[in-house]
Amino acid sequence: MPLGFAALEWENAKGELSLDPVALLDALRRCSDRVTIFCQAGRIAAPAKHHPLFAYLEPLIAEVHAPKEKGIFHAKTWLLRFTDTGKGVLYRFICLSRNLTRDRSWDTVLALDGTLADRERGFSRNNPLGQFIAALPSFARRELTPARRATLAVLADEVRRVKFEPPEGFEEVKFWPMGLPGLRKFPLDDRIDRLLVVSPFVSDGFLHRLLALGPAILVSRPESLEEVAPAILGQFDQVHVLDDAALEEDIDDESAENGIDGLAKVDVRGLHAKLFVADQGWYASVWTGSANATDAAFEKNVEFLVQLRGKKKGTVGIDAFLGSPDGGGFRDLLRPFQVGERKTADADVKANEERVEAARSRLARAEFRLRVEASKEGTGYDMALYLRGAERPEIGEVRVRCWPVTVNPSFAQDIAVLAAEGSVRFPILTVHALTSFMTFEVAAGDGPKRRFVRFALNLPIDGAPDNRLDQVLNAVLSDRGRLLRYLLFLLARDEDMTAVGSALLLREAEPGGNGAGPGLEASVPLFEELLRALGRSPEKLDAVWRLVEDLRRTPEGAALLPDGFDGVWTPIWSARLARKATTK
Repeated sequence: MPLGFAALEWENAKGELSLDPVALLDALRRCSDRVTIFCQAGRIAAPAKHHPLFAYLEPLIAEVHAPKEKGIFHAKTWLLRFTDTGKGVLYRFICLSRNLTRDRSWDTVLALDGTLADRERGFSRNNPLGQFIAALPSFARRELTPARRATLAVLADEVRRVKFEPPEGFEEVKFWPMGLPGLRKFPLDDRIDRLLVVSPFVSDGFLHRLLALGPAILVSRPESLEEVAPAILGQFDQVHVLDDAALEEDIDDESAENGIDGLAKVDVRGLHAKLFVADQGWYASVWTGSANATDAAFEKNVEFLVQLRGKKKGTVGIDAFLGSPDGGGFRDLLRPFQVGERKTADADVKANEERVEAARSRLARAEFRLRVEASKEGTGYDMALYLRGAERPEIGEVRVRCWPVTVNPSFAQDIAVLAAEGSVRFPILTVHALTSFMTFEVAAGDGPKRRFVRFALNLPIDGAPDNRLDQVLNAVLSDRGRLLRYLLFLLARDEDMTAVGSALLLREAEPGGNGAGPGLEASVPLFEELLRALGRSPEKLDAVWRLVEDLRRTPEGAALLPDGFDGVWTPIWSARLARKATTK
């Protein structure tokens, strides 16, 4: 995400995530104070590999709990605010069925753009969206910083005054947050002549509720439909699943390696979209977002749907979406589902999965903290996991191990140590191994019926060195060649990038390249690039100043600065400060 926000190429020729350290570092440093991610506590997938720049993600991620017991935070929305001098404020609201994962599933994405209107009162239709944004900090398991709370307050206030433009073919937009205190209205409580339901997960009770609204068509996953009572499925006009031809070939996926998730697997290539399409006389509505066709989604969870309404006229509605039987619509990707006997899951396997999920939930709600101290061995640091209160989470008949995401799982310790000794200690860690992300592994059962899950919690951390991020910065830049490349990156990352700068930026991407080499310092036109920035884009120098100040906080960082750098930098920065003073 930060790579995209920084307008950088985030994938290579093979479509894989770019691992260029300079690009990643720049994107994270530019976005770390502008982005806040809210996610369900206990649902951060434990990384298979550690990257030192994970440290920059720690302040971005706020783990949350749904207000209702046994509910989860399941909403999938983005709200982006863009500013441009003299052109006002623009907003983009994105409502998805997709999580922030590498799944290759079928999903929906709705993007609404709008301009902040010059008016004191908001649009009433936007109030539910404003309420949702305003409520987010109250769901967080720990207090957000004042700066992040202030930013969210601006978003929650301004978004009520944004005039969003509906997509082509639609005339009206309605926002439907669910699970917030005081919001109880059922989104589909309207005239419905015919209904199409697309949902990967379903429940008997909610499907029965939908059937009461009128004739309906259902599209879901085979494994979900197999658990529904045949008598309920038989009441639908049609029941479909995705055809095998609509799925990508099953290939190795990094997200599934190392046994990260040993629960019942959901095919990451399959259906994950959530859609409710209703014909309503001359009109039709589409509800899209995060909510499955389940009781939990509409009664317990925090979810978000957007309703789009417009005249059918062949472009909106069930028939427009499915297409004709002759082809040309979503129907081409479907095949009929053969309703048979209801399948029952293995009782022992199901019990183990329930034990694992219950323990995950209780661990996510426990008041864990991390404490860092100078190592008793005389080098490095000791980090301890402990509970703030005396109450221990009731985890039931499961086994739990934990370890920092920065170390190998072979260093994992049984959480039972916490009850016996008051904390779980991880000794002699380097400063780069200190992290607020702690991996937990929960397992129940043995043999083929064993089920387990690994996840990370972002925990409060006390006693970590103030210069921990500076040490990470030094480790990523590592040598003068990479630092010089980064300086050029800061100065020449837009349309006025010089040919020399472009070549240097690409040098590390070449096979065997590391951005360094004989004569690199002499070949870098740093003085010229600094002067160009002062004349054309002086704001770029502010980023250079922040980098230089961060490097100077440690001896290792200061040593990375090129010989004679101060003689070049000091007068240019003084000129920048003088220009700032005259423009105030």
